[in-house]
Amino acid sequence: MRTTAAVVCLGAALALAGCSRGEEPAGDDESGRTEIAPEGDALEIEALDDLGGGETYSDEVLSIAVPEGMTASATPAGGGTSIQLRAAGAPRAAVIVTVTPQEPANPDAVDAASAAAAAQLGASGVVDDLERVPATWSAVPYAVAATYTIALEGAEPLDGLLVTTHNEAETYLVAVSTEAPQGELLSSPGYDALRTLTLKD
Repeated sequence: MRTTAAVVCLGAALALAGCSRGEEPAGDDESGRTEIAPEGDALEIEALDDLGGGETYSDEVLSIAVPEGMTASATPAGGGTSIQLRAAGAPRAAVIVTVTPQEPANPDAVDAASAAAAAQLGASGVVDDLERVPATWSAVPYAVAATYTIALEGAEPLDGLLVTTHNEAETYLVAVSTEAPQGELLSSPGYDALRTLTLKD
C-alpha cells in the first residue's frame, strides 16, 4: 500500500540520516566544506529546557522531554537506536530520534547524512516543498534542517522538520524529526519536545 510504503520510506530516511558512513564527500574549496553543504537562510531553533510537565527520556547519549500524554520507546535501528515519542492510540510518532555511532561524526558527516535523507524523502512520492538549509541551535555543535510537507493517502497533509546533527565528541550522528498539521508545526508539542533535545558528551 502507498501509505505503508511512505511510512517505511520516511523511517528509512530518518535512519539514513543517522548512519551515512564509509563515504568521504568531496571538498569544493580550501575551507573543507562540501558540495552537499546546505544553502540558504539558516533555520533558527531555540533550545528549550523543559516542557513544564511530563517525563524525560534519558539514556547514555541524549535526553529529551516527553510531552504529557505521550510515551517514549526505544528500539534498535541500523546499528544504533530509534526513540519514538507517541501519543496513546496515535498512528504515527510525534517525534522520532535516530542515533547512530560513527567516527568521525563531524559537520561533513552531518552534511552527507542529511543530504542522503533528503534524497530519500524526495524520492518517496509523497513529500513536497522539500528544502534543506543550515540550522542554528545552541544545543548542538552543528546542524542541518530539512523542511517538507508530507501527504499520506487518506490523511491531511503534514508539515515536517528533520534535523541532523552530531555530538561534541564527534562519535555519533543524531537525526530528530517531528510532524504536525500544516501551519501548526512551530506551535506543536512535538516541536517543543524537539527543542529540549540535549546531547551528552
